[in-house]
Amino acid sequence: MEKVFIFGDAHLEAGLEPDPSYKLFKKIVQYLRPDMIVNLGDWFDFSYISRFSEGIPGASEGKRLAKDIELLRKEIQFFKKYTGEFIYLSGNHDDRVMKYLEKNPVMKGLFGIDEVCKEEAVQFVPTIKQPFKLLDDLYVTHGLTFSKYAAAQMVERAGVSCIGGHCHRTGSYVHRYADGRILYGQTLGTLGNINPDYVAGQRITGHTNSFGILYVEQDIWDLNAILIKNNKCIINGKTYSL
Repeated sequence: MEKVFIFGDAHLEAGLEPDPSYKLFKKIVQYLRPDMIVNLGDWFDFSYISRFSEGIPGASEGKRLAKDIELLRKEIQFFKKYTGEFIYLSGNHDDRVMKYLEKNPVMKGLFGIDEVCKEEAVQFVPTIKQPFKLLDDLYVTHGLTFSKYAAAQMVERAGVSCIGGHCHRTGSYVHRYADGRILYGQTLGTLGNINPDYVAGQRITGHTNSFGILYVEQDIWDLNAILIKNNKCIINGKTYSL
């Protein structure tokens, strides 16, 4: 039986401490050594090259793209030690790098995420090629919406069974068509802060810390959403903690 770990939305940034949920995920990867790992995108935040930081004094102070790209390479190398295959889907935050390089072509070839993936023998899937076919009847994508109904909207728009991130919420949806087809949708939570600064004091986010474990046996599969709470989670009846 093949075991695939699926995670997304860690929003790492060089010089800042990763969320405990991300640290726990890395620890579990070391213990369980999955056959494959799929990253659903937004691995890094790249806040300092976002349009949201334009015109804000100090928003990019002390931040360097080179440091994040260096950390990205180290994170890829870590995961490759414990899995047979790694697939990296671009998210909207990862796309910030592509847009930044388009505006600054003199830097192309120095900081591209796709180039790092190629050098490290990791498959990189740009947004335009998503949803990405993982199995004959299952696709993965960064995500189409930030709504609390993201799992339903993802399946109904894509027309396929799909696993996504982006919305930072753990949710599932099953849709049965008149012809008997059944499509399944699952959104996974973030491995970053569930109460980020941009919503602090404004509203309850509904965000969750979680990742997925996909079990594949020939032509059938089963996806378990693993909820992380108080820096702990349960997998197959065993508790894992920092």
